[in-house]
Amino acid sequence: MDAGDARVASDGRSRLRIAAGLSAGTVIQTLAVIVVAFHAVLWVLAALACLLLAFFNPPLNSLMLERHLRGGAPNRPLEFVPLAALPRYAQLMFVRLEDNTFYEHPGVELRALREAWRVNRELGYVYRGGSTIPMQLARTLLLTQNRTYLRKYAEVWVALEMDLLLSKRRLLELYLNTIEFGPGVYGIGAAARYHFGKRAGRLERDEFRRLATIVASPLKYNLTNFLRRRALAERYAYLVAAFPDPGAKPVEPPPPPAPFQEEPSGIGIEAGVVVPEAQGGEALPEGREPAQDP
Repeated sequence: MDAGDARVASDGRSRLRIAAGLSAGTVIQTLAVIVVAFHAVLWVLAALACLLLAFFNPPLNSLMLERHLRGGAPNRPLEFVPLAALPRYAQLMFVRLEDNTFYEHPGVELRALREAWRVNRELGYVYRGGSTIPMQLARTLLLTQNRTYLRKYAEVWVALEMDLLLSKRRLLELYLNTIEFGPGVYGIGAAARYHFGKRAGRLERDEFRRLATIVASPLKYNLTNFLRRRALAERYAYLVAAFPDPGAKPVEPPPPPAPFQEEPSGIGIEAGVVVPEAQGGEALPEGREPAQDP
């Protein structure tokens, strides 16, 4: 090969390297645009959803639609219950069991997410969720129930925005009116009517305890059989001790129950207590409460 041919070959290799560099740069730029667009669309859609949720009560949610498409039980009529119609102790039952730092975190509990990621990495599949009440609400109202990291990531973003744009009172109100209490039973109003034949505001303390207990596994257990599962029985026992009947002798609440060992058919373990099948909430039975209703 003479000098001219060598120069031609060298120029060709240089052009190939330049083209490869440009191609890689184009791919990176394209990916960056896609990522930015994804977050922008997610943020705008979540903001619009929050704007509507601030003034309107949702007539249905993504969980109900998904259950229906999968051939679940017919949905019972919804009965929206204002938070003011529920006793303060009833509200705290759900907060204590599902998201004990609800009034303190910005929508996401990083400690719970780190622990969930550690456990999932060790097991090799998605088992824990580390979800807060806003994260559960985001999933129930707007997202799918599939256990994937992409959905979890979207759940975190939407939960942060919900907590930023909606008050804690409204978040808890929406949560209690959308969670699942049995096949086709959504919201505490429908649950009170279905399980006890009365309005939610007329429920007794122990009836609230039982509803808060079965929310952990509403498709597998109900008010007649939940005591057969040790973890649910311990969950109920904690509520009896933490929220005793008026005039009852005070009892020291038991320690958090041991982890609930069961393969994930929608159920996991969160801080030693049963995790809701549909809601997937962080269950931390002990901690502080706000001095007054936020």
